[in-house]
Amino acid sequence: MADAGRHRSLQGRGGPGGFQIKVDTQGYPPDLDTLVKGVDVQGKKVRFLRSIPTDPMTNSKEWGMRSMQDDVDSDSWGGQNIFDVYTKSEGTGLDGTKYKDW
Repeated sequence: MADAGRHRSLQGRGGPGGFQIKVDTQGYPPDLDTLVKGVDVQGKKVRFLRSIPTDPMTNSKEWGMRSMQDDVDSDSWGGQNIFDVYTKSEGTGLDGTKYKDW
């Protein structure tokens, strides 16, 4: 989820004051399941995804994940939050770039 999109989403849902943000998460969800199960906002359940999408490169719902605390090129998830997802495919594109680096 891009920062600008996340910010607009928070504004559209009553602003950041409507969400309880835990320290050290920077407002990002703790895991992908939270985006599906939703969060309580002022007595209402707010969901962001109907289901975890299938990775088109692996045909699996398993994604590589990065948190805000992880290095940009990290292949291991620190577990603090979900800032970014990437394919676990080891394939490469026509230009030689690994799919997971796109």
